[in-house]
Amino acid sequence: MDYDKDISKETLRFLNRSVPRIKCFLSVNRSLGIYPRDEELRGDIELACRNDMPIHIFLHGLAVAFIALYLSRGDDDIDRGLILSGGILHDIGKIHSINDTNKDLSHARVGYEILKSTQRYREAIISLYHLITDFENPFITKEARLINVADKAVSHEVLVGIEKRFEDLRDRYPDYKHAFTAQNEDIYKAFWEEHSGSDWSDFMQIANDFIQSLKRDALHFVGEDKRII
Repeated sequence: MDYDKDISKETLRFLNRSVPRIKCFLSVNRSLGIYPRDEELRGDIELACRNDMPIHIFLHGLAVAFIALYLSRGDDDIDRGLILSGGILHDIGKIHSINDTNKDLSHARVGYEILKSTQRYREAIISLYHLITDFENPFITKEARLINVADKAVSHEVLVGIEKRFEDLRDRYPDYKHAFTAQNEDIYKAFWEEHSGSDWSDFMQIANDFIQSLKRDALHFVGEDKRII
């Protein structure tokens, strides 16, 4: 799957056009506790596109950020700007890992190196520690743990919850079933139950509707080139 500058430019154009809508979603859902500046969101988008991130991976990251923000409600000792940028960028190494012919590159490690090279050190930590094996890592930050958990509740760009996501991971990555054990699933579920609220289903529906509306608009804007969508 090869990317070129024209594709990245089209992705950048579409995502930059989507900034006001993303800000509006965050503003309407005030409990998420963040209203980012234009330049912050556009900076994340530009960095993602410079590294050939396709729209579907961006939307996955945005969905992860929304869940992590939802789970962070009530905690005043959280950098919600970092959660938003870290969620968007946590899979920035994904396409490089996919394009690796030897299939021996960890996308978490690749993302860490990319973000570290751009002085995004805190986002680099989030990328490095977003895999299942890192949930209980003693060096993981609060923001990184929230992104880690949120990532286990999003299948592609759809918010589905922990149980369905684990089923999806077992089906898609049979070689890594040792990581997707019932014990690990229970650890994530326990964290989820502690931090989520009774309004989770409502929030999931609202967030999914928003993400899917962006995806539909992307199809109209850039066509159905699967390298982008």
